[in-house]
Amino acid sequence: MVSLMARALQVQVDFNPQKIANTLWAFANLGQQPEDALLLGLVARALEVQGAFNPQNIANTLWAFATLKQQPEDALVAGLTVRALEVQGAFDPQNMTNTLWAFVTLGKQPNNALVAGLTARALEVQGGFNPQSITKR
Repeated sequence: MVSLMARALQVQVDFNPQKIANTLWAFANLGQQPEDALLLGLVARALEVQGAFNPQNIANTLWAFATLKQQPEDALVAGLTVRALEVQGAFDPQNMTNTLWAFVTLGKQPNNALVAGLTARALEVQGGFNPQSITKR
């Protein structure tokens, strides 16, 4: 892990949203806290490329922070919220569930526009929800 974190630190400036989300997701799944320098670098890079995040990148990034029990910077949450509003029509049931679960777990209140947008989207794709998506814990 030490070698992987060192390498990620070297190349994080080239990370796109998927690489950021996947890296954070991997740490969360391993139950491994990234080094502070790497976490700060990934957040900084996410802020630079937030306009390119898709629903899965948003969901996985927020889910990873919640799973790691790490509070993301307010600027990152705000930026990802804005981006989520821009791409809300592309959210699938799992992305919606993971995003909202992450907000709740982080103790953050998503803004009313995001709740309204994702609620409308949920109604559009309600047939795609499975029991796990509905009862995410």
